[in-house]
Parts: sequence; C-alpha cells; structure tokens
Amino acid sequence: MKKCKPIVVNVCIALMSILMFSQTVSANSKEENAAHVNEEKGVLIIGLNNNVKSNYFYNGMIAEETGIHADSISAIYNRILAVNIAKAAAKKKKIAVNISMLGVKSDHLVSEIKVVGEDEDCQSDLSQVTDEEWKKTLDKAQADYVLVLNQHYLKWQEEQLRTLFHIVSFSLFDENKKEIYHGNSYFTSAKLITTQEMEKSSQKSALKIANNVMKHIE
Repeated sequence: MKKCKPIVVNVCIALMSILMFSQTVSANSKEENAAHVNEEKGVLIIGLNNNVKSNYFYNGMIAEETGIHADSISAIYNRILAVNIAKAAAKKKKIAVNISMLGVKSDHLVSEIKVVGEDEDCQSDLSQVTDEEWKKTLDKAQADYVLVLNQHYLKWQEEQLRTLFHIVSFSLFDENKKEIYHGNSYFTSAKLITTQEMEKSSQKSALKIANNVMKHIE
C-alpha cells in the first residue's frame, strides 16, 4: 500500500493541473467571447439625393397619394429605411449605426456620389469623392464603413396581380472607399403607401440589408 501513495499523489496533482488548465482556458475563452460581443463596428448610413425612381409614378403622383411633400420624398424614404436598418442592427449588438441627415452632415459628399446602373440594379460610384473628404466624413461619424442607399425603385406591375415593388439598392464601402458588397432588397404593396405604412412594411427588407452588412464586416 505504501508504494501506491506516490501514484495517488501524482494522479491527484495531474488532475488538479488539468482542472486548473481547464479553468484558465475557460476564463480566457469567456474573455475572448466577451471582447467579441463588445466589439462594435461603426457604420454610417447615407441616403442619396433624389433617389426615388419609378417606371410609372412621378413625384406629383407620389406626393398626392402619400401626403409627402414632393421635395421631401427621397429624404423621407431614406430616413424611414435607415432608421429600420439601425433598429435591426441594434438588436444584434455587433455594430454601431449612425444615420447621415441629408443636407446637414455630408451634403457635399452626397452630391459627389454617383449612381450607375438602371432600375433595380444600381450601385454607387465614388470616383468623384476625394480621399480627404471620405476620411473626414467617416472620422466625424466615428464610422468604419459606409452604407449608401443608392436608389428606391418603385416598380409597378400591371400584369396578373397589380403589385408595387419597393426595391432598395445599396452599396457597402470600407474606410478606403473600397466596395465590399452591393445588392438590393424589396417589399411589396398593393399601391403607394403612407409613411406610417412604409415604416412597418419595410422592416423585413431593412433586416435583410442589416444582415448583409453584418455578414460582410465580421
């Protein structure tokens, strides 16, 4: 029996070492996970000027049906979608979102961003935006990325079911003006809708955009 004692002691020491190592690994893992959860990426959302287009509706018709002043249509459409994107992103707790108010924070930069493509397939061209202005805008917003709402395309479909497709095209850029991703998302309605209806109807579309943003910056 005496010869067994050293073995028992050694086994106990080994078990204690394993336990201590496991606790250390577990603690480190928790710290890493906590750091990951708390890590946020700043995303600035910018809506472009006069970016509501349609194959059927003109601004006067949109204003009459929705109650939105004709000169404010693009700004309000951008604002509704940007707020819904920000809300969707906030639930994920991984990115911090700032929304650019047109004509306040970056109106000159907005005017320098050009849209290429047609209808529902559009993306932003930053070739006219200087590196200095781009960096200044991101620094001011404390952002690492910029999400540009290129265009809201109101596509009216007469055939079969009369449907209005609200197609939003967007582009995601990093701090070096490099495009990381561009795509579109849409929701539908039977006719032109009010701002209150749009706030509700665009939530799933905004969630899809937010998910695409997070997917490409993680």
